Amino acid sequence: MKHLIALLTIIFTPVTFAGVVVIDPDNFAEDTNLTHVSSYVTIDSTEHTGVFAKSLSPDAADGYSTQGLGSKVFSYTDSTSDVFASEWSYNPYSTGAPGLEITFLAPVTHFSILVAELYRDASYGDDPLWIEIYDTENNLIDFPYDNRFNKQVLLGRIADVEEVEVYWAYHTFEWSGANLGKVIIGGDSEPTTFDRLEFTLAEVPEPSSILLMLVGLLTLVGSRIYSRNN
Repeated sequence: MKHLIALLTIIFTPVTFAGVVVIDPDNFAEDTNLTHVSSYVTIDSTEHTGVFAKSLSPDAADGYSTQGLGSKVFSYTDSTSDVFASEWSYNPYSTGAPGLEITFLAPVTHFSILVAELYRDASYGDDPLWIEIYDTENNLIDFPYDNRFNKQVLLGRIADVEEVEVYWAYHTFEWSGANLGKVIIGGDSEPTTFDRLEFTLAEVPEPSSILLMLVGLLTLVGSRIYSRNN
C-alpha cells in the first residue's frame, strides 16, 4: 500500500488532465522549487535564479482577501526577508525585478497565467505587461500588449491622493498559437504578481511507464486478493 500511495503522489503532481497541465503554487509546500517541477515546462526567472512557491506578504492587496489567487504565488526567491519577491517586471531596455521565463519542453497550443496587481508601487492602477512570445527556434513571434488592470476580479478599493477610486485586481492573460516555445513576461512600468500557470499540450501524452507499472501492480494486488478469497 505504501508503494501504491507513492506512485499516486508522483503521477498526480502537478495536475495533468486531457492534455492540460496546471501548475499552481498553492499545490506545493512553501519554498518548493518549481523550476523543473514538470517534464513539459521549465519555469525560471530571466536571471535564472529559479522560481519558488511563496506565500503572499500580509501587505498584499492592502490586507484584503486575495480570493482566487489563493495563498501562494510564483516567487523568484525563497528568502523570507524579501516580501516583494512575488513582484516581477521585465524590460530588456531597463533594470528592475526579473521577468518570469516560461520555456515549454513539449508542443503547446495555448497557455494562460493569472496576473495580479497587489502592491502600491510607483503609482496605482495602469500596470501594463511586457510580454515576449518565442517559437521553438527562439524567434520572437508575438509581442502582445496587455493592460487590463481594473477590468477583472476586484480585491479591494483604494483611493489615490486625488480621491480617484481604483482597485487592487487580478485577471488572466492567455495566448494561443502553434509552435509556442518560450514566454517572457513581467510588469512594464511597475512590477506585478503571477500565479497559476496553465497550458495545453498539442498531443495528449500516452500512458507513462509509471502508469503501466501502476496497472500491473493493481492487477497483481487484485489477483492475490481473489486467490485468498477462493
